Amino acid sequence: MKWMEALKEWNKSQPKWKIPKKDTAGYKAVKALMDKKPAKKTKCKATVKLESFEEIFKEVEAPKRKRGRPKKSKA
Repeated sequence: MKWMEALKEWNKSQPKWKIPKKDTAGYKAVKALMDKKPAKKTKCKATVKLESFEEIFKEVEAPKRKRGRPKKSKA
């Protein structure tokens, strides 16, 4: 379990949201929660196949920008 996950779980039992300072009872309680529970594996919400991802970028090409100062028109 990561620090933020353990901190959120620990704060459920607190009257107000807070972050405990190092070497306090609250800090040790959060560390104990981190050691107790394994880390959650998060899945990517947006999965795109590599083939279709490459096809999208082949179709849409950004126009090339001219570099430097624009030339004066002869009028």
